[in-house]
Amino acid sequence: MPEVPPNVAIRRIGVDELSIVQQLAEEVWPHAFEGVIQRHQIEIMLGDIYALESLENEMTALGHVFWVARHEGLESGFVSAFKRDDTTWIKKLYILPRKQGIGIGRALIETAVTHFAPSKAISLNVNNGNARAIEFYKKYGFAIAEEVPVKMGPFDFTDYVMTKAL
Repeated sequence: MPEVPPNVAIRRIGVDELSIVQQLAEEVWPHAFEGVIQRHQIEIMLGDIYALESLENEMTALGHVFWVARHEGLESGFVSAFKRDDTTWIKKLYILPRKQGIGIGRALIETAVTHFAPSKAISLNVNNGNARAIEFYKKYGFAIAEEVPVKMGPFDFTDYVMTKAL
């Protein structure tokens, strides 16, 4: 079982609760991508990537699993993940800014790893300009494996693929 910080509960959610993910993303993204992505891009991508139909497709057609973390009575973050070959992939990981630094992100990652065990590695994509996220993942033991072009909504970016052996 993953180590969960005090007063934090993590639970898997179904299609009927994807609006929680949508609401959290709308609050977190402007902070997470401040200085990385332009505000108008954030708004367009939120409307595209976090549309309930898009999230439902990820869950039902692509096999992504979503979990939500609740801290002191407040939905505070979420993760989605899937498994490809021997690797668990983190697709989305976002924590409310005021809830960062207490171990919720780490606990959500560990929840995904436990769910998809056994895996040889855990990997994720992160915008190559998102220094805060890159630093978080490095502290957790991830290393940059490669740089790749990605499309988020209608926009093209460059991401790092970061990987951690398990």
